[in-house]
Amino acid sequence: SIQSVVVTNTGTATLFISNIALNSAAVSAGFTLIAGRADPVPPNPPIAATTPGCGGSVPPAGSCFVSVIFSPTGLGMVPGAASLNITHNATATGIGTTIRNVGLTANGTPRREPSIRVIGGNSGTNNANLNFAEQVIGTAGSPQQLSITNTGTANLSISSVVVVPTNGTTNAGDFTLGGSCATAIVPNASCGLTISFSPLAPIGTKAANLVITSNASNATQPAGTTSVRLGGLAAAVPVPIVRLNPTTIGFGTGLLGAPTTQRLTVSNVGQLPLNVTRINLTGEDYSQTNDCSSPLNPTQSCTINVTFSPQRIGSRPGTLTITSNATPTTNAVPLTGTGCVFVPLGAGRFILSPCGN
Repeated sequence: SIQSVVVTNTGTATLFISNIALNSAAVSAGFTLIAGRADPVPPNPPIAATTPGCGGSVPPAGSCFVSVIFSPTGLGMVPGAASLNITHNATATGIGTTIRNVGLTANGTPRREPSIRVIGGNSGTNNANLNFAEQVIGTAGSPQQLSITNTGTANLSISSVVVVPTNGTTNAGDFTLGGSCATAIVPNASCGLTISFSPLAPIGTKAANLVITSNASNATQPAGTTSVRLGGLAAAVPVPIVRLNPTTIGFGTGLLGAPTTQRLTVSNVGQLPLNVTRINLTGEDYSQTNDCSSPLNPTQSCTINVTFSPQRIGSRPGTLTITSNATPTTNAVPLTGTGCVFVPLGAGRFILSPCGN
């Protein structure tokens, strides 16, 4: 606050003011002189012919005033020793100078200002961090609540609430806001926000700051803002996934009409049931049996027994194709084998594909 001390020359000669100063107690308490500047609120009652800034001379019947501003350095009453000291020539003899001490009193009270407190989420503490459970891309999880309270002594005004991504896999749209804090919040009142985690592609860790811009005195993250960290994990859409073991089957060389069998395992390494809808073979030399008629839950497997019984001499390729509800919908397994006939030595016949000696 600003107050003025009015100095009036009630004598018949010119009043000379040689110095105006605050003593050390006044300076320590937070008083400051406003040199050469008038009090923005005129003295009450008004004084005619008032001259701002008492410096130099004041004619008979003239006045000037000195403005003092108080910016308290602490709470409570200012010590009684604080004073404004004016040195002038108004002495009883008119010779020399004297100092007039004007006592200064004031009371330092807390500044009226808004203050922000954010509570909610998993921690329930000031400026809470909101951590969301793993969420499949394109779906929305349960929202979390944030309460913004004005713990100060003046109205709290919130100018914006925005999501700012803090890593390369996060989009601003991964976290959606609900509720409203658009109006001024009076002291001790609150407003509410909801934040939902609805991740977009790509999968992976999502991280962002919810940045609240306000006039709060404690909004310093950076100046004028309060930040709440947001985090979650975006997961892929659950699907069944086929894994084959082995991925190719080689039977080597076999006698015509002599069957040999190898086993193929079909496993579901996905997150939804796998339905094998068809098992198809190409190549007249191959046949199969299986136990894959029932849906395979995640981590379950079934078996396909593939039999090679060559019908002709030479290379006999084939393909085992498995159709399912996985992506891709078909998985092909190459089959290889060679047909031969066994001829004893000395038979005296031409052999196209001997089986060995």
